[in-house]
Amino acid sequence: MPTRSSPIKYRPTVWDALIAAAIIALGLLAAVLFLFGFAIAPAVALLLICGVFYGAYKLTGRFNVEYEYIITNGTMDVDKIINKSSRKRMLSFELQHVSRLEKFQPAQLNNLDSKAVTVACNPE
Repeated sequence: MPTRSSPIKYRPTVWDALIAAAIIALGLLAAVLFLFGFAIAPAVALLLICGVFYGAYKLTGRFNVEYEYIITNGTMDVDKIINKSSRKRMLSFELQHVSRLEKFQPAQLNNLDSKAVTVACNPE
């Protein structure tokens, strides 16, 4: 059976944007504070400023998230991809054991079969 794959981009929320802006603002504040130390120890201050900017860059990159599902030989894998550089396996299962796979509706929780395993996940 051929492999099928589809990435799903995570839509950032307002809180994600505020946290990213706070990280950038704190990075700029730290860089300004280290500039005052530039007169005392220029090499150390320059290293600290570069470290702060690199750290802010890496932290804001953590908000670039997408999920990818892959179907191969009857197995479905769901991966979380962070900043297009790191991949983490979130879920893997055999499709032959699945009777129904659909979007979660909260009203469906009222009509559960006691013998069925129901799994719900909301990544947003």
